[in-house]
Amino acid sequence: MKIITLLKTIIVYVLSMFLLTCCWWKPYRYAEHLTDMYYLIESEDTGLSLCKDDDIDDGGWLIIIGQTVYAAGYNNDVIIVKQHPHEFSKLIDKTITNYYILPIKNNPKNEAIGPLTLKQFNDKRKELNVPDSLQFTIEFEKLK
Repeated sequence: MKIITLLKTIIVYVLSMFLLTCCWWKPYRYAEHLTDMYYLIESEDTGLSLCKDDDIDDGGWLIIIGQTVYAAGYNNDVIIVKQHPHEFSKLIDKTITNYYILPIKNNPKNEAIGPLTLKQFNDKRKELNVPDSLQFTIEFEKLK
């Protein structure tokens, strides 16, 4: 009887360690490479965010634009993003849309311009010469 109990305990322990290890190796649910070192990353902690692969911190992610990103467009020079604000323990506020522009070149601090209203976004696009052909080509319907 004691052997069976011991075996059950060992099996539970081994399975628990296996499951914890799997979670450690896959810290996010979704990742899509955009350009350069920038990705859309969805994790349980941060929701869908625009991130940069930060090699300096052992492969961690630097969050540029936090949750909840729901649309993005990009080329080699700039990334544009739509986001609904989302605070921890609250629902996504889909009544508000924030717009961001992230220049890729000559931006050592990885600073995005925003949050912007649609009018501010369109004015800033013109000011920065972001081409009209750059559209939001990636959209997440469930987050719209």
